[in-house]
Amino acid sequence: MVICLINQTNFLLDQQIAALEEQFVTEGGYSEKLAAERLKERQEHKATDPVPDCPKCGKPMVLRTAKTGKTAGHQFWGCSAYSDCKGVGEV
Repeated sequence: MVICLINQTNFLLDQQIAALEEQFVTEGGYSEKLAAERLKERQEHKATDPVPDCPKCGKPMVLRTAKTGKTAGHQFWGCSAYSDCKGVGEV
């Protein structure tokens, strides 16, 4: 009787493992789903957050990160025509 219950339990566990393996192969694991959601969120954010135009010359701005000074590490909008135009904006 006990051996029969153990065999039945093993059989059910094997079926459950097989189903989980199939689900993992077709749908991916946690990390893959998380990465897909991140990419989706970034695409939505990018679509709703338009790139501003330079206040000086009207060309599109580029998101940059300050490397020196008191604002080092902070992001700001800089003109895409930098060196010819020094227009900046806040994020």
